[in-house]
Amino acid sequence: MSADLNLFITEETIEGDAEGPLADATVAVKDNISTAGIRTTCGSEMLADYVPPYSATVVDRLAEAGATVVGKTNMDEFGMGTTTETSAFGPTRNPVDPERVP
Repeated sequence: MSADLNLFITEETIEGDAEGPLADATVAVKDNISTAGIRTTCGSEMLADYVPPYSATVVDRLAEAGATVVGKTNMDEFGMGTTTETSAFGPTRNPVDPERVP
């Protein structure tokens, strides 16, 4: 499903603490949030190969609380839009009607 809708720029998993209060939660993070060792592009060709050496505090806290991060979501280049139509990786499609802007 995600390939058809172009939801993710990068699909990689960060496993959370199995004992945390979010142990059964699955989340995705926007691709402008740093994730150590996992590509972070901000929806831009300029950063297409950037892999940060550290994770943002929110990612660390999600993992500490037990959440599993499943990938980095598509976004407008550098977050400068609302529809993902300006993402270097193509627009995200609406799951209900792929012809509509999400």
